[in-house]
Amino acid sequence: MLRGLKLVYASIPVRKLRELFPFPRLFPFNSFLKRLVEKNRHSLSWYVLSKLGLSGSSVVRIDSGGQALLSLNRGSPLGNKNDEIVVPVDKVIYKWILRRGLWEIKEVNFLRKYISDSRNRNIVFLDFGGHAGLVTRQLLRTVSNQISLAYIVEPHSRYIEAIEHNCSEWIIDRKLIVIPFALSNVTARTSLYIENSNFGNASLLKVSNVDSTKSHQHPVHTITVGDFENIIFHKDVKYVLKCDIQGMDALVLSKFSHSFWNQVECAVIEVWALNSISEQDVKKLISLWSNFSFFSWDSEWKIKASVEEIKKFWLSKSGATRNLYISV
Repeated sequence: MLRGLKLVYASIPVRKLRELFPFPRLFPFNSFLKRLVEKNRHSLSWYVLSKLGLSGSSVVRIDSGGQALLSLNRGSPLGNKNDEIVVPVDKVIYKWILRRGLWEIKEVNFLRKYISDSRNRNIVFLDFGGHAGLVTRQLLRTVSNQISLAYIVEPHSRYIEAIEHNCSEWIIDRKLIVIPFALSNVTARTSLYIENSNFGNASLLKVSNVDSTKSHQHPVHTITVGDFENIIFHKDVKYVLKCDIQGMDALVLSKFSHSFWNQVECAVIEVWALNSISEQDVKKLISLWSNFSFFSWDSEWKIKASVEEIKKFWLSKSGATRNLYISV
């Protein structure tokens, strides 16, 4: 192991090492080692432990279409040691699973805690923008007994292949249904615009901050929110949802009915302040949230948010993005 550590460190320039591994004050000496580890937890995991096979995952194979089969090096919310996960190869999600062996854990923990604390045993989970199904997989592995049914909405054919592998046991049990469309205000055949370095950045919108030479298109089908709601809506269930559809969130979520939103108990929503965001969509959506009491920009409720702050940020056209956490 020491030899492996030397090889890892030798591959990183000294200046970069100083940036990556901050050195805490030496005193008080009895807590120095603990503080050193805490201060460098992310860097140790990212640059050292994964390369030694102590965290993250290992590549089993990469197919000709750019799908990677990864084997987890240790147990995590994503799976047990040696469980195999399929993800498209890019510089963000793939690399994160390779180095850390989990994905969007703050969001997952927020949803998991709410579901596990809920008295309701008839919860339907909705994953809008499912990508490879990693968020849903992590939730179903930990609070499956309280989720009666889950839906992943994902229009990309290659990502659906990854979902079918990563979530196969729940698909077989009919506890998870994959909707192979994108949600929109129309039913149509259109294109998904995908950033080449970050396949999770896939949107029906031509996002202005992504150079067209650094993105590609993939044909997909859309269905209306009304048609989707007719499929999933039942009066006797409660909904928990995660929405990450790259700038389409306000438009899509504002098209759900007041009845639907009255049965949503908890949600994580990506708020992306793009130029194209409609003020009408944002105002309508916020008006549908009368059922909610808690709004925060932080998964642990440390940064409270008011509806006015949410509206102001969403319509700021700043290009910034934040996750919004809400619950009843």
